[in-house]
Amino acid sequence: GTGALLSNGTGYSNVAMGADALHENTNRSNLVAIGDSALYNNGTGATQNFEAAKNTATGSKALLSNNTGYNNTANGFNALRLTASGNGNTAMGNETLLNNVAGNFNTAVGEGALKTANTSHNTAIGQQALNATSNGNGNTALGSRAGFSNVSGSGNVFIGYNAGANETASNKLYISNDQTNAANTLIYGEFDNKILQFNSLVGVGKVPFITDNDSRLQVKQKGNQNGIGAEAANNTNHWDFYVTDAVASNFALYYNGAYKGMFDNVNGAYTAASDRRLKKDITPQLPVLNNVMQLQAYQYHYLDNQSTDRFSNGFMAQDVQKIFPDAVVENEMKGGEKRLGINYQYFTVLAIKGLQEQQQQIQSQEERIAKLEALVKTLVDKK
Repeated sequence: GTGALLSNGTGYSNVAMGADALHENTNRSNLVAIGDSALYNNGTGATQNFEAAKNTATGSKALLSNNTGYNNTANGFNALRLTASGNGNTAMGNETLLNNVAGNFNTAVGEGALKTANTSHNTAIGQQALNATSNGNGNTALGSRAGFSNVSGSGNVFIGYNAGANETASNKLYISNDQTNAANTLIYGEFDNKILQFNSLVGVGKVPFITDNDSRLQVKQKGNQNGIGAEAANNTNHWDFYVTDAVASNFALYYNGAYKGMFDNVNGAYTAASDRRLKKDITPQLPVLNNVMQLQAYQYHYLDNQSTDRFSNGFMAQDVQKIFPDAVVENEMKGGEKRLGINYQYFTVLAIKGLQEQQQQIQSQEERIAKLEALVKTLVDKK
């Protein structure tokens, strides 16, 4: 075409097709320019051997303003048109990365993708994806109009048609097929705050049921693996929950792999593990009645209760600790402070043991009374 490679001197392995393609290039090599004014200014002001080299421009005025930028690929009308010194950019589509002057390592695919960007490390695939981004870095948008309104936000990920189209902040995740906000998009996240939010029913290993009687999170167990687990922050201690594999399934609890108890499917009652085969160091319980008689029962409100709330009934852990220390547990709270708790199930066994002792006393007294009555009768009969 007219003016193509007009100024070329020592440049080699270049292809220029179209009016004024590679017009100003003098000594840069390994270039492809197809379209009028494609790579028009390439090499202007370049002083280093690697500058303004290995560029490919296909389309009218693609990479028109490039001076020193290298390793760029532009395919489409006005693609990377204003790029002067940016490197490693890929633009495919009408006016993709149009206003990028010095930004590096951007990828834009789709009409108007990253149109206003003059920044680096962005990836936009889809018509007008990241269209308004001008100085935000490290964004990824996949889908038509994904991240459309983002101007200066960085580190965002938008996946889906119109995903995060109204978001302007940084470090956000949107997976959606519309431009709803964080509270309504299918999946929302914040990379800086380590937040991941699901605004949907979630099934693990299954398609979740969707009735009002079903949970938002549903886990399908696999084989003998437990369904859900929770592990401590600073060690490997963990609780696991398992639905038994039976026609009528119960809900079992395990601590570090040891069975601890189960919720019954018939009435929801909790049954603590009590099989002799699960126990060791077994000895008979010592007499407890005298100690039980020392316990003081109270009614009370917890500190977070209102004065109009129902009263709770129970013991004070500090009192119980002096009499039945095994019934009291010291727990460390989230803030590191320690508080005492009572295992009230412990007193079920003590109550039965106390009743047995009391019954023995009653029987002993009845036997004594019977003997006294017989003695009185003998004395009366002698009169």
